[in-house]
This record gives sequence, C-alpha cells and structure tokens, in this order.
Amino acid sequence: MFILLFLIWLLFNNYYAWDIYFLEIVLFGLFVCSLVYLFVIKFTPITFKRDLRISMNVLWILLYFLVLIKEVIIANIKVLKIILSRKDKPEPEIVTFNLPVKSKLLRVMLANAITLTPGTITISLQDDKYIVHCLKREFIEGFEDSQLVRIIKRIEGGKK
Repeated sequence: MFILLFLIWLLFNNYYAWDIYFLEIVLFGLFVCSLVYLFVIKFTPITFKRDLRISMNVLWILLYFLVLIKEVIIANIKVLKIILSRKDKPEPEIVTFNLPVKSKLLRVMLANAITLTPGTITISLQDDKYIVHCLKREFIEGFEDSQLVRIIKRIEGGKK
C-alpha cells in the first residue's frame, strides 16, 4: 500500500525533471506517504503483515495474467494450425478433471482462463470438478500441473 500511495503522490505532483525540485518532491512524498501509511495501519483493520501478503499476491496475480496471455497466444497458434491445415482435423472431446482449489474466486479464475484460451470451453464447474470441451485432447492435457494452476495454488497459499 505504501508503494501505491507513493506512486499516486508522484502522479499527482506531475513533475519528472531530474533536478533538486524532483528530489524535494520525492523526499517530501516519502515522508507524507509514511505518515498516511502509519495512520492507516493504526486506525484500520489493515496490518503490515496483511498488507505485505496482499502485495505479494498482487505480484503473483500480475504474473498469472502474463502467463495467461502467453497461453492464449500459443493456443491461438494451435487453433490456427487446425483451421489452415487440411491434414490436422479437430477431434472434439469432453474432459473431466479435479483441481483442489478452495477459493471460489480462484476456481472461477481458472475456469475463465480455460474458456479464454482458444480451443477450450469450461462447460461446468462444481466444487473442484471441471468439465471442459476441447477441440483436441492435447489442448487440455497437463492443465492440472500447468503454470497457471501452480500460480493459483501459490496465491491460495499452497504448493508452488
């Protein structure tokens, strides 16, 4: 939260020339943001430990979205090969698998990641059971141990 406050301070000051005034803005901003952050910790339910945990999760969520973008691009190429190839034909299949993720939000994030990835659609999500339709079985094989699932488990506090 402190970093966010400081970035907002810099944004609102709108002065980015590297001179003595910028140093003054930075130092004064660090002081003001420290006071505001200490006030927030003192008078709200937010603690330093909780704030640190949330900050770490934000970094993992950013990584999750970067990996998701990479996976979407790779899946786009695979689906494009199927469309343009006369030899490679789709073999639609419905696949069922379980992923032990406790948080409803994180389960839905994984289901949406599957649906966002071309060639796969999440048909049903009940507890930790996913039912997925895919153009080819290879599009969903290994998803249980994919980078996206490992990041979600890390966000949830489980294994990496």
